[in-house]
Formats: sequence, structure tokens, C-alpha cells
Amino acid sequence: MDYIFPSLIVVVSGGNTEFVYIKEHLSFEIIGETIDDAIGESYDKVARVLGLPYPGGVAIHKLAKEGEHTYKLPEPLKDNSLNVSYSGLKTTEN
Repeated sequence: MDYIFPSLIVVVSGGNTEFVYIKEHLSFEIIGETIDDAIGESYDKVARVLGLPYPGGVAIHKLAKEGEHTYKLPEPLKDNSLNVSYSGLKTTEN
């Protein structure tokens, strides 16, 4: 398998989100990550409120394709870094 370097990898899971810069084989640096909740956890909490199955990401993704943009969501984090925060998406009332 051929790899193209440098590369940017985004790791998204229920427990963490990371932006990883890969310069070459075995040479990488985490350049941004979640500072609190990961996006997967936010999906799971929203799914629970809506009565959707766990884990919530797949069900929410499917419904999002059918819906219309209704809410103006807050911007997760602005601190001039590549770190992210999704906690405001769970706690902000629109």
C-alpha cells in the first residue's frame, strides 16, 4: 500500500477526537485534540434524549440526511489552536 506524506489524520471516537500530523512512517505529532467531551459522546447523549439507539452516531447521521437545518449551533471552541470542545453542544439551549 502506498502512503502519501505528509498526511493529516482525524481520529473520531466516542471518547476522543485527535488531529494527527504524520510527517513520514513512524513520525507523527498530535496537533489538536478534545479538551473535554468527544463528538461521539455528544452524539450518544443527543440520541438518548431523542430515544434513539446506542451508539447514537449512526442513527443521528441517518436522520440528519433527511432533516432541514433548524438550529443555529454554537461554535465549539475558539482559542487559536487546533483543540476542540463539544461540551457546549450538549448544554446550550437554542
